[in-house]
Amino acid sequence: MTSPNTATAMTVDNMDELLSDLELEMTDEGSEEIVEEVVTVDEGDLAAVETLTEKEEAVASMTSEIEADATAVTAPEGDKPAKAAKAPKTAKAPKQPKIERDLSAIPDEFFQLDASSAGYDKAAVIALRPTQKKIAEKFDNLFASLAAGRAPSVYTMACFKVLHEKGEVTSSDLVAAMKAAASRSGGAYSDGTARSQVGQLMNLFGAVGVAHRANNKLTFNKDSKIAERLLALV
Repeated sequence: MTSPNTATAMTVDNMDELLSDLELEMTDEGSEEIVEEVVTVDEGDLAAVETLTEKEEAVASMTSEIEADATAVTAPEGDKPAKAAKAPKTAKAPKQPKIERDLSAIPDEFFQLDASSAGYDKAAVIALRPTQKKIAEKFDNLFASLAAGRAPSVYTMACFKVLHEKGEVTSSDLVAAMKAAASRSGGAYSDGTARSQVGQLMNLFGAVGVAHRANNKLTFNKDSKIAERLLALV
């Protein structure tokens, strides 16, 4: 005979088993509903995803083809036109020789006055230097320029050319020639400038032997060494 306590224990155990089975069934059913809900996808959404994927693949394919075509038409590195060579720099004009202003420092041979003679006396020539300031400046400029291989002042050269061409000139001839010539500014020399320059140069040419002077007339000296040097610069 079963005791009341034993029956009660068996009933409790049976109830636990029933509750466990019931809980397990409920869990399994809920899980199936959840899984079914998760894995269920609308067919329209699936078709849209597939269409989008196909478009992305098509765009990627077209991009690859465009890049390939661009690479094909790009000129190789070696075919690029070479850069134009820089134009060579224009050579600078040689500087004019420096003019030695000190007559005593100029070589002796430049003080030879007579081309027919090999002799010269530097001290004697320097002693011929006129005392008038403007003429003295032209005297110094004449020897300094010739020693440097340069033409002296424009006034000196202008009057010398006329003297050499004519052989014999008066001061009036030289004044007229200077007034007819263009000045440094492009215009004609004024009468005052022409007369002043001619007066100084008649004195200079007579002093250094470029011409023989007789009052208001100059006669070109063919034996003048100074004239020979000036002719080389004309």
